[in-house]
Amino acid sequence: MPPGWYLLVTRVVARIRAGVGLDVPIRDAFELSTVSALAARVEELLVAEIEALSEDEAADRLDG
Repeated sequence: MPPGWYLLVTRVVARIRAGVGLDVPIRDAFELSTVSALAARVEELLVAEIEALSEDEAADRLDG
């Protein structure tokens, strides 16, 4: 792995967290070989989070 790679991946994960409020495991960012694959994983995590919300929680987030 090239020098500085861990720092770069950590920054990417931090930007995802800041941008969409989602904690992506750093392991996922290392194991997925393309930006497209990481984006698909982020989408999977977001959908799972949304599906786990109750109707009231979803309404609160939309209002908030």
